[in-house]
Amino acid sequence: MRLSSFAPAVLAFALTSALARADGLVQIVLEGEITQEGGARIELDLAFEARVNNVPTDSRTELGLHLARSTSAADVALLFQRELARAGATVIAPPDGGHERLRATFFVDRARAIGLRLGRGLTAQICLCEEAPALVRFHPPKELKESARFTVTASTEQPHTKERTRIEHTVDLAGTLSGEAAADLLTTGTIAKGWNGQWLDHQAWRPQTLSSGARVTGACLVLASKGDWRIEVELEREVAR
Repeated sequence: MRLSSFAPAVLAFALTSALARADGLVQIVLEGEITQEGGARIELDLAFEARVNNVPTDSRTELGLHLARSTSAADVALLFQRELARAGATVIAPPDGGHERLRATFFVDRARAIGLRLGRGLTAQICLCEEAPALVRFHPPKELKESARFTVTASTEQPHTKERTRIEHTVDLAGTLSGEAAADLLTTGTIAKGWNGQWLDHQAWRPQTLSSGARVTGACLVLASKGDWRIEVELEREVAR
């Protein structure tokens, strides 16, 4: 069953340096298993650049599935990888599949956007291996309105000294909070940590520059909840080099 598409926002950033196409390498780490009696519905979708006869083509894989109790992270990862590969995505997995039963990891190259609605025992890390997120959007639970904890951790580098540091921010989200209010909390909290950003259209967090002058070289995002929160993350089509 297809999910309603989330179109990547059109983002215009003023950049003083030359622009190059982003590689869009994303690591997805799934952990846990479905614990809800009778199973639960989950959503996984990913927009990416496929190559058809060596010609770049925008593509997307969207899954909305009710899965049985005890369906593991490895089961979900295997299914998602198969569907991504069928659609032409470049999927990179460890030789052994990277799968323990309750933990699975794999990479997708040239990703454009990813959306996940998990919970009920399943969690995920979304790691952007070479860049900061361009946009982060939340959608509240539809079935199990439980609180959530969101954490973003980024690696940074000073352009001149090459000094490397980290920036991390965690925000707790009440189960009755709207997605718009969640994005507002995240925007306000990260600004206080020195990561400038915008509450875009009062709907999403659009991270921008760091007040330290460092650039973000990668970021991991984790939304953990017993409830079925949804997170959507978009990547830049172009990044400064």
